[in-house]
Amino acid sequence: MKMIFNKRSIVAWMMALLVAFLVSCSSPTPPPTYSDAQLQQIEQYTSGILA
Repeated sequence: MKMIFNKRSIVAWMMALLVAFLVSCSSPTPPPTYSDAQLQQIEQYTSGILA
């Protein structure tokens, strides 16, 4: 029994597998870290907003 595949469906499957592989190999980015000076500046901005 011969199976006939459409070229578009084969390319779509290959692209989906490639994307899944690349996403699984990527490392998560760490959250941003702020210095003490930056935290104090953020607190000054937020105190003005909340008042």
